[in-house]
Amino acid sequence: MKVHILNQQDDILLDLDQIEEISAYIADKFDQDSQCEVNIIFTSRVQIRQLNKQYRQKDVQTDVLSFSYVSEQDDFMKQNKQKHGFYTLGEIIICPAVAQDNAQQQKGPWDLILELALLVIHGFLHMYGYDHEGQEERTDMFDIQNSMLEDVRKRFELA
Repeated sequence: MKVHILNQQDDILLDLDQIEEISAYIADKFDQDSQCEVNIIFTSRVQIRQLNKQYRQKDVQTDVLSFSYVSEQDDFMKQNKQKHGFYTLGEIIICPAVAQDNAQQQKGPWDLILELALLVIHGFLHMYGYDHEGQEERTDMFDIQNSMLEDVRKRFELA
């Protein structure tokens, strides 16, 4: 899967090369189709709040939003793949400023890059239909998320 990183914020300095490498590794855990792509967009506190209000009717800042373009009727994806040679799986929108706040509240060795890796994994899980509304769903999703994060942590020698 091809990962496109778009940095639309200037609040937090990001190592975009490292983030792209980690995100590509995570993406390949979900899908290795080279004709599939995902956009990971870094945005400001104001923008993430506006998007959260617009799409989730929650007028608060959040750390990550996911938008999946996959549906059970994936005719659009098939047409796009035939016409353009690729299809976009979805978008993960992350607010690095909120992620930094989250990282500072964690216990033990934790930093911004590890928090961003967690949010990328979380975003992918949502795109693939995982949710954490109910206790059983939450347990399933977070078990996968924690396992993947531990893999990323070891692979990239993160905090």
